[in-house]
Order: sequence, then structure tokens, then C-alpha cells
Amino acid sequence: MGTGFDGHVEVVTIFDRGSGPEVYAAGNFVRAGPGGDLLRYIARWDGEFWRPLEGGTTMGMNFQVFGVEAFDDGIFGPALYATGQFTIAGNVGVSFIARWNGSGWSPVGTGLNNWGLVLHAIHDGPLEGLYAGGHFFQAGGVANTRAIARWDGENWHPLSTGALDSVLALVSHNDGSGTALYAGGRFTSIGGVSAQRIAKWNGSMWSALGAGVGGWVWALASIPSGPTAGLYVGGAFTNTGATPLGRVARWTPGDGWHTMEGGVDGEVRALGAHDFGSGVRLVAGGGFVNAGGNPALRVATWDGESWAPLGGGMNNFVFSLVSHDTGDQAHLYAGGNFTMASGQASLNISTWAVCDDQKPCIPDQTGHGVFDFFDVQVYLNLYSSGSPLADLNNDGTLDFFDVQMFLGLYSAGCA
Repeated sequence: MGTGFDGHVEVVTIFDRGSGPEVYAAGNFVRAGPGGDLLRYIARWDGEFWRPLEGGTTMGMNFQVFGVEAFDDGIFGPALYATGQFTIAGNVGVSFIARWNGSGWSPVGTGLNNWGLVLHAIHDGPLEGLYAGGHFFQAGGVANTRAIARWDGENWHPLSTGALDSVLALVSHNDGSGTALYAGGRFTSIGGVSAQRIAKWNGSMWSALGAGVGGWVWALASIPSGPTAGLYVGGAFTNTGATPLGRVARWTPGDGWHTMEGGVDGEVRALGAHDFGSGVRLVAGGGFVNAGGNPALRVATWDGESWAPLGGGMNNFVFSLVSHDTGDQAHLYAGGNFTMASGQASLNISTWAVCDDQKPCIPDQTGHGVFDFFDVQVYLNLYSSGSPLADLNNDGTLDFFDVQMFLGLYSAGCA
């Protein structure tokens, strides 16, 4: 997207400031690409270029941004909230969190007393509010807000007695008993409850998810329906109790933890959901190079039964995955610390899109408009992993005829 950024992207999100939804990225960058426009850790995509967020005589922040989320508090209206290591937003003094209303920055109460790492909004119901997680010990000077707190538009509130270590991921999910907030991170106790790095908040109390997981949780995702429905957890863990888990797992309250075809061979740092035209799939990103035992360079999709690579993948870590349907295209945005996406130069941010009104170009497996070695590699990986996506003649069997069809289409090109 454009010239990308001169530093890594921690988070990508969508926000409508009144003129339609737009893509926002934040992280540890200062400029758009090498020598590009000054942005200072957060930027807006206008369809052609990355733009700074207006606000006073100084753009952006004075230090890194980790989390960004859109939220309408019912008092000040829709706004984009950012949290991280910064103490200045625009030309306004803040404390590790700030609000942008489309034209200027403002503090969020008295803020946090240390870094915020993640934000998540619940827009209605009894749990409505903006939730912040991170390294902080207090939010707004309120007691019992260690590592996690809720903002209602005017005040910060505790969630029981907080967590005993950092919260790195937040998501809302309905497991059939009503919408709840789920928190993941480094903690082993939260709200006075023993919970190994993952826990559920129902509005009044915390509860553990079985035996939890044996390593940090970096990412959470909720898919409400369909064959991939469930709560997904990703991170650095390799077990729940004595049961192996491959750094990504699905949780259901009746059956507990589910392995996912062996998982992946490196950290999962991002989870998202995206409809590629045949139903919603889970998308995982991180530092892995194999998923389900087959090559998938740092990004892979899960259809409920098996993993598949997404194009030629990335050459370094993926930290954020966000899906957005513009009406004519369904886009999947990826941010991270990479310089290549599917073999093409892409500085720390990239997008995957399939036009709804166009037939898919089967030989262009990477989706970058060029037929090359990477397209063949992606198809052969799908074929060797037994993915139904490799069944090009739709006869229910993967065989020589599918490969022959792919090679024929590759030679002929796309109309």
C-alpha cells in the first residue's frame, strides 16, 4: 500500500471519521517509506497515500503506538483511540492513551501510568465500553486497574482487581451464554482467580478457560458462525496442561481446547477472520514458516479442517490482520515487520483483495498480478497438503488432472 513505512506496523484498524471508512495503521514508524512524508507513529490511508492525523501544529505522537480502536462513547461521539508508549499526541500532553475525533487529539481522562498495549471496544449491551490492556498499574488513578481497565466516556473502571501481569490481547465473544470479554497475555492470575494466560470476564467476575495455556497469549479472535465458528487463541504456547497445542487453538466451553492440525511452528502474533469468497476463514499471522506441517510463510488460513498458505506469505513477522469489505472488494490488511509480501516489495504493510465482480484468476495464486515461480509454489503447497482449493476440476479427488489443469491455465493466462 503506497510506499509503506520506514518502521514496523503494530496494528491496523478501520475508522469512519464521517466521510466513510478508512484504513489506519500505527506502530514504530516515523515516515511513509524511506524518506517519505512525516507521519510519526500513526497514519491514515486516503486511497493513494499515507497521511498524518491532523491535530495541532505537530502531527502524530512522540513515541510508539501499540493499539488503536474506534469507539463511540455516546458523549464525545465517534473517535479513534490510540495507546502505546507516547506522552504527546499532536501537540497535546497525554499519558499513554489519547483520543482523535477526526481533527484533533485529546486526553482520555488522566490516562494510564504506563504503556498501553491493546484496545478493544464493545459497542452495546451490559459490557459496553472501551477496554485497555497493557503494562500499566493504574488507569485514571483508579485502584484495582492493574493491566486492564474499562473507559465509559467519562471515567475509568476496574474489572475486579485487575491482572497480576501484562494483558496483551482482548476480544469479545459469545459462546452461547452471552457476550463476554476475553483477555490474554502473560498473567497467571486475574481478579484473584488462577488463570493461565487466558480468562473470561462476564461483567462481574473472571473465570479461567480450563487449564489455560503454557505460554504467552498474543492474539485472540472470535468467529460467530459457520464451520470455523469459535474463540481462537494464538501466541507462544505449546501446551494446555499435558496436552500439546501448536501455538494456536480453538476453545469451546463444552469440549475445552481443540488442537488445529498440529498448529504452526512459530509464534502467532495476529489472528483475524476473512471471507475469501467461499465462507469465513480464520487467518493467522506471526513468525512461523509452516502450518499443519506444510509451508506457509508467516500467514496462513484455517477452513475448520486444514491449514493453507496465503499466497507466497511474508519474509518476516506479521503483527496485525484486519478484514474490511468496501462493497466492491473484500480486503485483508496485514501489518508487521516484513519487506516482502508474496515475493513483491511491501514495506511493513500489505493488502489481499479479490474483486467480487471478477472471476478469480486461478494461476495467480499470490494475487499480485504476475505469473511466476511463487504462484506455482503456492499451488503445489496446496496440492501436497491435500487442500480442497487444489481440486481445480471439482471432482473431489486431487490427482494429475488438477495439476495438468493448473499448468494449462498458467500457460494460457487470464482474460
